[in-house]
Amino acid sequence: MKPRDWISASVVGHALLLLCTLGVIWGAIGLNLRGEYLLTVQNANERTANLAQTFEETISRSADVMDNAVRFSRESYLRDRDHFDIGRWMRDQAVLMTLAAQLAITDASGTVVTTSVTGAAPANLADREHFRVHATANAPDRLFISKPMMGRLTHRLTVQFSRRISNPDGSFAGVAIASFDPLVLGSFQRASQIAGGFTMLIGFDGVIRAAEPDTARIGEVFRQTDIIEEFKGSGVVTLPDHNVTVLNDSAIIDYRKVPGYDLFVAAGFPR
Repeated sequence: MKPRDWISASVVGHALLLLCTLGVIWGAIGLNLRGEYLLTVQNANERTANLAQTFEETISRSADVMDNAVRFSRESYLRDRDHFDIGRWMRDQAVLMTLAAQLAITDASGTVVTTSVTGAAPANLADREHFRVHATANAPDRLFISKPMMGRLTHRLTVQFSRRISNPDGSFAGVAIASFDPLVLGSFQRASQIAGGFTMLIGFDGVIRAAEPDTARIGEVFRQTDIIEEFKGSGVVTLPDHNVTVLNDSAIIDYRKVPGYDLFVAAGFPR
């Protein structure tokens, strides 16, 4: 081999060796970055799932408190319609006081006969949905959770938890109501010390009942109807443990059904 050919072969050999070395380095860097990305996504998924689970448990306990208050006030009213002081009873319920803006009882005409709101003006709720759903003949004893509305007695944005009151003969006697304050969710996020996260409480009708920190979304319609249908049980996808995680360009969001209620929660973090 001529010296010039030997030098050329040597240069080519070194060049190939350099390229191979660089390829190995680049491959290692790529694998490392890929591993870091997957770890970051996994951590984000876990953080989102933890937030959603904690929020769902909080909502479940809160809904139980509200429904129990409705049931108890209804039973107490039926035992002594003329003397039941709903305000006095509510003031002794520490947890309920943090969740509810008021408790109230209406008669069959929709007139409020007792309320926890001190000095409330006379009011009639016969035009409100949470009264009308219970007033129909043979309406079942079921919990109704209204869309967010401005309270006629509290003058605050509230979500009504209500049940039918029936006379001994089954005829309609009125409605028992507990008004949930959706802004209480802000204290949940502050107590959880969750930075940058967001939460929503959504009904099966698609209406957002509560949202933090973007409270302006309360009352809006949740547009992802496929998720609503899955939680209602009519979708083709079976959700393990009643939850689903969605990863998109803007956020990682975990959705969870609130057991026993026509509600689900959404919780997540921006990407």
